Amino acid sequence: MKPNPTIINRKGLLFVALFLSSTIFVNAQLKVGDNPTSIQKSSILELESTRQGLLLPRLADTTAINALTPPDGMIIFLNTDKSLRLRSNGSWKKIADLSEANSNWSLNGNSGTDPSLNFIGTVDGQPLVMKTSNAERLRINANGDVGIGTANPTAKLNVDGSVKFENLAAGTNELDVLVLAADGSVYKRSMSSSAFENAIRAINGIQKQTLSLTADANTTTDTVAVENRASDSTIAIHLPVQNGSSPTKPYGLLTYADWEKINSGIQTITIGAVASVPNVNGASITSDTTSRTIILHPADATNPGIVTAAAQTFGGNKTFQDSVAAAKAILVGNTGQANSTVQVSGSLSMAIQTFSSNYTATAADNTILMNTTSSALTLTLPNPSTFSGRIYTIKKVGSGGIDHELTITPAAGTIDGGSSYVIYNDWTYVTLQTDGANWYIIKK
Repeated sequence: MKPNPTIINRKGLLFVALFLSSTIFVNAQLKVGDNPTSIQKSSILELESTRQGLLLPRLADTTAINALTPPDGMIIFLNTDKSLRLRSNGSWKKIADLSEANSNWSLNGNSGTDPSLNFIGTVDGQPLVMKTSNAERLRINANGDVGIGTANPTAKLNVDGSVKFENLAAGTNELDVLVLAADGSVYKRSMSSSAFENAIRAINGIQKQTLSLTADANTTTDTVAVENRASDSTIAIHLPVQNGSSPTKPYGLLTYADWEKINSGIQTITIGAVASVPNVNGASITSDTTSRTIILHPADATNPGIVTAAAQTFGGNKTFQDSVAAAKAILVGNTGQANSTVQVSGSLSMAIQTFSSNYTATAADNTILMNTTSSALTLTLPNPSTFSGRIYTIKKVGSGGIDHELTITPAAGTIDGGSSYVIYNDWTYVTLQTDGANWYIIKK
């Protein structure tokens, strides 16, 4: 039977067409379906249809494909369990559906659980371990023993560490107590009520609850003395009286006569007017027969003291933790009066930082260098409503060229009436200042 030349010719033409198409578009993007001329810039392959979908290869098993060493990132449809599989780290990982995801324990808690069916734990005779910071904190063994601070619990609750109880209910007639064995085991013991009373009352064999305090000026010791009186089973505490008889006596009660002496010697202490001249101590005390007066002195370049409302010169380095405000003018680097609101007699240092990713300017910035070598960047200006007058200098650096532009966008307001400002050329800068509502180009 002779081959049909027409069929051969058509197959040949089809092969040539496919070959030419593959050589033309091998390095181009490919779109299949509707709107073939509208292609997303970021896609290498795009499918568009309102009635058709992507049909993945449907495999009965993965034996044959595994022999080809498939790369990570490949997707197949496995017929055995009707699931999508993703190749990852040398194995086929199942892509879970919503029902499977909902069957797991959620970080936000689960609803509709059945305590007879749902649980957290193991079914293979292995312990359940809980960790924080990748360190074991709690373990439940297969036999139900719980260990905290230990991986080998030997009791229903085995704690290796401190235990703290707070807000325990108060008891009145309970007689059961907890006792500790030498190995740390806790046991319950029941005690009689008489045992409680004797334990509280028995102090070195003294059974009576009588305690006497005596202020004894003639005591032979200069400290508190405790006497156990066997004759009447009481305790006597002797408190020394501070009468100045012994320089080694650290403390003691005062007699009424001593109290009167101290009371008569008390004088009123007042704070007087601020002195006009400095003092090496920063303050001085004057006194008469009835009172004492504390005089505060002003500080100057060499002496400590207080800050007054008059003109002053301070010495030494000073550090202010928070903001400093001057109502009139500031002079730095010289003495005398400032000739402007701010006068700097010397060099001036201002903040400068470099960023290679999108950035939002802050109050700590002045000069901002945006490196667009790797990609186009966006710098966001903060809302200027609370800092009228602030100035930023922004410069495009690096080798990004005009393909990696720098876009300056205000969080509020405009830039010279526009919604943004774009810098295309490298090493180009712009200086912006705000009036509290909008930003204005001052220099570029």
